[in-house]
Amino acid sequence: MATALQVVGGASRIAESVTDAVSSLVVLLAALFLLTSAFSQVISNSAAAVVMGPIFLDAARAADVSPRPLAMGVAVAASTAFVTPMGSPTNLMVLDAGGYRFGDYVRLGVPVLVAYLAVSLVLVPVIWLF
Repeated sequence: MATALQVVGGASRIAESVTDAVSSLVVLLAALFLLTSAFSQVISNSAAAVVMGPIFLDAARAADVSPRPLAMGVAVAASTAFVTPMGSPTNLMVLDAGGYRFGDYVRLGVPVLVAYLAVSLVLVPVIWLF
């Protein structure tokens, strides 16, 4: 999927759309974080990171910044499969056994996701400079 996005130019189109729509580098980091996290809710974290690879690299080129902070944002965001049971095999294993419902994941996962986003937006640009 990541290779296909690159070959057909989808990665650069998505990256250009994201960089054109944002006003600052922190907002770019937040946008990539949220996009990666959305992928992570329905596919594995490894697959989400691989799909986002060409996108964040093209976004870094378009914004003329180092790709390192964007890579770290994507890496952290790929690990945020808290909002749905499909994002992680562990979540699926405990869904029925624990008597959980889909809404339980949303109710508890969204605050955790927001906390990860907030901490990432503060620490990533400090540790890995744009």
